Amino acid sequence: MAARTRFVLVALALYAVCALWATWPAIRHADGAHYLARPAAGHGEAAAGDHLQLGWALWLVGHQLGQGASPLADPYSFRPEAEAPPSLQGWLLGVPYWPLGAAVGNVWAYNLVVLLTFVLAGGTTCAWQRALGISRPAALLGGVVFCLMPYRVGQSTGHLLGLISFVFPAVLLALERRRFVVAAACLAAIPLSGQLHLALGAVPLALGYAWARTPRADWWKAAAGAGTALVAGLLVDRWAVAGSRYA
Repeated sequence: MAARTRFVLVALALYAVCALWATWPAIRHADGAHYLARPAAGHGEAAAGDHLQLGWALWLVGHQLGQGASPLADPYSFRPEAEAPPSLQGWLLGVPYWPLGAAVGNVWAYNLVVLLTFVLAGGTTCAWQRALGISRPAALLGGVVFCLMPYRVGQSTGHLLGLISFVFPAVLLALERRRFVVAAACLAAIPLSGQLHLALGAVPLALGYAWARTPRADWWKAAAGAGTALVAGLLVDRWAVAGSRYA
């Protein structure tokens, strides 16, 4: 148990270093007014960009829960000119953002959540590879590769796509350990976060992995999980996308 604990601590430290490496040199200027996001001219204030929309979605979760309201509802945007759309982007990462925002402020909370997703990306990948029986050094290295993958890092500079990419290895880890309910929940979280295009790749990936790695008697369980994610995606499409000005 002591050796396993040391390995977990080493992994967490390694992926925390990766987070700092990937966000350098922006991390030197991260404070209560500077976001870890795609550079833009701030003119003395927080720079405008997609990260502000994502930050709003993350903040809204705690705000709504604090009032006993649904974290998926946005009672403010486009009001009173139009009916407010549902808010799907924030609920997954808005949970850790809520207490962080209360403790250190919204900009710092956003930056810490970004750093946390790097650790999650590396950690879940490492855990999945360990479940495959890969050696500890190789699993650590595999986590580094996914953590620092250029496209994943690039899509973490203000977009949810890169930040929730840790769900990919989490799905594979759950399938490898025959945790089919967990796998289904992780897979469904992708479309339920509004990332329908990401789900188009994640669902076939999960099905292919289950076909290759799970016993034949358990295929139906993996297929049911993929079906759950597919239904979630169709519901999100009808609820939040179809007929909208952004469709």
